[in-house]
Amino acid sequence: MSNILYLVHKKRFDYSFGMYLSKFHHVTFMTSDPMVGLFLDAQHAAPEYLYKVEPVQLKKRKDPSIQQILEQTTAYRLSTDVQVKEALYALCVGYVQFLRKYLVNNKISIIITTARHFLDISCITAVANELKLPVCYLSSGFFRRASCGLSFEPPKPDNPEVWGKRHRNEEDRLVIPVRSVPEVTFDLVSIKKTNPFLTLWQNARYQRNPFWQSRHPDSTPTDSLLNHLKKQLLKAVGYDLPGQSSTALPEEFVFLPLQGNEVFERMGYPMGLSGMEQLTTYVALGLQAANEYRDSTLKLVVKEHPAEPGIISTEFKRQHPNILFLRKYPIGELLDKAKLVVTFSSLAGFEALQRYKPVITFAPCFYTLPQLVYCCDDLDSLSILINDALGKGCDQQAVDAFVLFVKTHFEVPCLGFNRSNPTIAMFRKIHGRIEGLLDYAQSYDVYPASWASHGEDCS
Repeated sequence: MSNILYLVHKKRFDYSFGMYLSKFHHVTFMTSDPMVGLFLDAQHAAPEYLYKVEPVQLKKRKDPSIQQILEQTTAYRLSTDVQVKEALYALCVGYVQFLRKYLVNNKISIIITTARHFLDISCITAVANELKLPVCYLSSGFFRRASCGLSFEPPKPDNPEVWGKRHRNEEDRLVIPVRSVPEVTFDLVSIKKTNPFLTLWQNARYQRNPFWQSRHPDSTPTDSLLNHLKKQLLKAVGYDLPGQSSTALPEEFVFLPLQGNEVFERMGYPMGLSGMEQLTTYVALGLQAANEYRDSTLKLVVKEHPAEPGIISTEFKRQHPNILFLRKYPIGELLDKAKLVVTFSSLAGFEALQRYKPVITFAPCFYTLPQLVYCCDDLDSLSILINDALGKGCDQQAVDAFVLFVKTHFEVPCLGFNRSNPTIAMFRKIHGRIEGLLDYAQSYDVYPASWASHGEDCS
């Protein structure tokens, strides 16, 4: 029986999977998010509260190892506020000092967490490297409802250079064996709801507390309380809206799947792009110019992301009557019928490639390799790029090779996978990979940085 530390970010899935694993190992939950902590308290999970770790101000010069951790953290890289950066530095020092002692004292064998560039994950990855402990990074996967993403190295989904190296060095990659796991009696745990008054108090005490925010900027909400409530209301209304699958699509069209506006900040505002309405305007103008050199006219179809309702205003839609705006329409059908898919950096672009559709992107992500997509680096030349992509199409052989690589090394096939509604069958498949890693790690180095010897950059 091994000691597993589960750093929780996805409340329902992480808790349920952790309880399943507790049938085989000793599992401890940990969180840096006060609201996740409250959720785990409601489940009587006895978690470790990383958010209660105090920041540590170092009197000596800056520690290069701490700086390296922070460079892997989105909040630090994006911030231009000196005080925020100093607060993140002090918090990072506190996290690292605590985690070093905790992992050793509790004889942790493996860490499970999610695949994101958060401060707690960057810290625990760095400490795992020091102690040569394996880390399993879980995600919703790159294949919608067909697999679970699983990696034993930092996934870095926004770094195509790393993914290009991984793909080129595929033959030298470590292959972790998959173990057969016994079936056990396990009923999916019933999730207990948190007390609404305690939820309000926890929120006011931590994330909405200016003093606490100033010392823990990694947990500062991305939206104001008012905007958060508005978004939740729009989502609730959206669930009740009728589907639009009966809407007639243009005979020939370019499809633009939207994301949230926060992706522009995360990517450093490439080419000055800062919002989905602005992106839509540029794509519409580029397509209009491209149509002047075509025999047939392509229309533009735009679909909002279900998690970002209202990202396009009613006024903007009124100003662009030639664009078909959709909110609830099967994305698979749109990808099937589109002549070209244009996206900032959406996973829909990868799904379009699997349908052998030409794809134009504006920001780096795991699939934006030169042999796969058309990367736009000049908005003034977008019309030329559109016609170039339509004329040359998609390199099907390159797509097949890359898709097979991703499936082989970064995915666990789980048909119907959905972290909101997990199943025992899903848990067993993921569990088999984790048992394989635990067995492998007894004889070989397989901590995150060890992948660097196989063509990786896992700092």
